[in-house]
Amino acid sequence: MARQRLLIDGYNLLWISGNVGRGRGTGWLERARRSLLHQLERSLPPDLVLDTLVVFDTSQPSPSPDPTSDPQPRVPVEFAMGYASADERLIEHIRRHPHPRKLVVVSSDHAIQNAARRRRATVVDSDVFWDRLLAGRIASLWGDVPSIQPQEPKEGMTEADTGHWIDLFLNED
Repeated sequence: MARQRLLIDGYNLLWISGNVGRGRGTGWLERARRSLLHQLERSLPPDLVLDTLVVFDTSQPSPSPDPTSDPQPRVPVEFAMGYASADERLIEHIRRHPHPRKLVVVSSDHAIQNAARRRRATVVDSDVFWDRLLAGRIASLWGDVPSIQPQEPKEGMTEADTGHWIDLFLNED
């Protein structure tokens, strides 16, 4: 079974989070991004941190981190270099994801949301995601994804059981 994946529209969430501040001084945007990424790293369940991808717009690579500053966040980041926007890159990730039903896409952008819905991924507006993240309720994003719980052994499979398993495996993306 493929792991669930969290795909985040970086600047969309950054503006919602309030990490942008007033945008003053050299390197303010890099500091704002790092602040957001550190918040994600602290707030996401540890097993989801590395199974997350935050995509930011950029026309240039991010400067190398200052080795004297705080450690680099472990949350994977991608800058959408070579794309007109991060939106295009996010939509490509959604299109290429091997198991989109296990994908949670965080963005308030309608084009991204529509692409995710077409693939049956879970869509969460950035403000809703941020509120749940701060409240420690991030697991509720996967509330409709059935968890696998051990069950009491049965004497044999019924016709309904067989149909359930056939549907489950045939509809797996």
